[in-house]
Amino acid sequence: MLRVLKWRQFLKKSERWSVYKQIQYQNSKLIEIVNHCYKNVPFYRRTFSEYDINPSSIREISDFKKLPTINRETLKSYYDELIADNFKKFRPQTVTSGGTTGVPESFP
Repeated sequence: MLRVLKWRQFLKKSERWSVYKQIQYQNSKLIEIVNHCYKNVPFYRRTFSEYDINPSSIREISDFKKLPTINRETLKSYYDELIADNFKKFRPQTVTSGGTTGVPESFP
């Protein structure tokens, strides 16, 4: 319950932020996610290395153009490498996409 109250307080406060402050916050969370991926997801460690990218070079949304797009074939080919090392014990047996491209997909 305490966690819900903290989120509620955060949402009430952040809804009045300026656009600049919202972008700063979003970028700070983006940096956290990129660092987590680099540290814990084998696919991203390898991809960053292949593209000679350091996690610190991803600072905002526009920096994502430095990385390759992940498509359906990538998901199927590198599924195991896309699961974070610190999350594997929770790994689902089957993952299914909604088929937004017209073809639903299942992953092991």
